[in-house]
Amino acid sequence: MAAKNARRRKEAPQVGKWASKMSSKTKSIVRSHRRLIVRKNDHPYRLVILNGCETYSAEWANAFGIDYSPNTSTNSLLMHLVQGREPQAFVGWKEGIEVPAIADFTMHNQYALALADLFISWMGGSSIQSCLEDYAEQMDSFDFEFHDSWRISGCFNLTRP
Repeated sequence: MAAKNARRRKEAPQVGKWASKMSSKTKSIVRSHRRLIVRKNDHPYRLVILNGCETYSAEWANAFGIDYSPNTSTNSLLMHLVQGREPQAFVGWKEGIEVPAIADFTMHNQYALALADLFISWMGGSSIQSCLEDYAEQMDSFDFEFHDSWRISGCFNLTRP
């Protein structure tokens, strides 16, 4: 009987030990019968940003209880509120991103400045999409590559409450 139940249980895809640990803590229920999807999500995260190489994936978004959109989300803040859902967003990068070399202090300062500006904009009330567009432009001006490969799942226009 236990073996039969084990076969029925669908295992979550594994991205790594951190994603699997987060997935096990996510408790989501999805119901759909030709109407809006109602999702009960007991997850506390409003915004998750994984600033790293190839971090935009269904496994990572779902690990934090956020619906995944393969390219980027078209779900608005208003849509989530109308559906009675908590607004949330997950940000990751589709490609490998360039980061500072160990001994290059100028690059470290530029990288830190761009990240600081991203979070200052977010805390100031800008949408996450706007913050990321400005971040990517600033990183491009510093000659960092692929920082424009970010994608958003959840609310593309999420703002700080």
